[in-house]
Amino acid sequence: MSHHIAGTARPALPPRASAKRWQWLLFATLLVAASTRLLLASQWKGELLGPRSPLLYQAATLGFNYFEMGPIRRGLAGTVVHLIGSDILLATVVFHLASAFGVAVTTGLIFVRMKAPLVTRGVFAFVLVAIMLRWAEDAGRTDMAVASMLAGSTLAMTRGRLVLASVLVCIGLFIHETSFIFGLPLLATLAWRQRFTLSSRAWWQAAAVFSLTLLLYASTVWLPHATPQVMAAMVRAKFAPDKIVDWAIYFAVSGARGVQASMCQNRTDPNYWLHWTGGLVSMAVMTFALARASRRDWAGAALAALPPFAFLCIVANDTSRWTMLASYNAWLVLATTRLDGRSPRPAAIGVSAAAVAFLLLTYPKPDKVDYPIYAGSPLIEKIARKLDGPRTPNVEEALQRCDPEWRTVLEASGPLPVTSGARPVVP
Repeated sequence: MSHHIAGTARPALPPRASAKRWQWLLFATLLVAASTRLLLASQWKGELLGPRSPLLYQAATLGFNYFEMGPIRRGLAGTVVHLIGSDILLATVVFHLASAFGVAVTTGLIFVRMKAPLVTRGVFAFVLVAIMLRWAEDAGRTDMAVASMLAGSTLAMTRGRLVLASVLVCIGLFIHETSFIFGLPLLATLAWRQRFTLSSRAWWQAAAVFSLTLLLYASTVWLPHATPQVMAAMVRAKFAPDKIVDWAIYFAVSGARGVQASMCQNRTDPNYWLHWTGGLVSMAVMTFALARASRRDWAGAALAALPPFAFLCIVANDTSRWTMLASYNAWLVLATTRLDGRSPRPAAIGVSAAAVAFLLLTYPKPDKVDYPIYAGSPLIEKIARKLDGPRTPNVEEALQRCDPEWRTVLEASGPLPVTSGARPVVP
């Protein structure tokens, strides 16, 4: 029969909707591909899933889960990795790709809904690819998983769904505290835009969501769970002996002691000021590239990005991570800004140059600095080193100075393994 049965044929999408679908697919594919450089390079060298894997530290931080250890802080991501498979390095790779996909899907939906000229949309896409390229070099972190929650929360806020936006940020808290640290300023910025349209009921429901979440988070202190030493033994058992794994365990289970060690590391790092200054420069360049409504855009980006960045630069060391998450927050705010048609449009050459400058300032390859995780801008720090600036201490030096007895956190699971050079001698 040449005729379709009535009601069985799918209606064709309108041309505009079809174009948006293809834009979303292309954008999401580009972002996921941008997140794979380190994975592909390590696989090519035969190191990705072996004892010299660049994912050892990140995989060790994902070794903590609810099934083996009970209700613990930051246990959600590790629980997902535990469910993926018994090979923790392979599961970490899958987790990284799944997180990248989450970012790609959510930000892709934001991107295709932007009403902006082609050049502006291209600059927004380029900046987000630059952020993904940086996250690619630190594969296995929870940052992209948190980022997907932040983007999902932003999407919910564009539809006035404050409660759903709050739920997503709260889920992220059980992945990492950065979900609250970056999510609360982001929600505050987005909610301020809609302060006259959100109902009082939505505010009360959101407050209830946050209160319940904080109660659940705090309860992990009192609910039965494994001791730090037992958790250390469990995570160590997943890997060949390696001091990098032990460092990851220390910072995961040491609590306030680890925070004090991080703050001490900041105080004694001769390049500490350079780390966060480079981050501020990078964020300013990115905001210049994306801002379309002058003063209003700068204020919104600053409110969403600067408070969490400043706080984490005081209590922690991974300035590169805080720079990228802060830049991502600013991207979300700027991508969802509604223009009134009277806003001046910056010159295409200027914003395009700023976007390229952001990539150059933040991308850590090829080996611009020894420890890119501390560098808000690897390029700036490389220039400083060429000008005979001081060297940034590594983790081992910092721990020896700030917590020389750090190994006692792992005591019950045995002494630190004997190593040869930067890597252990693996039987």
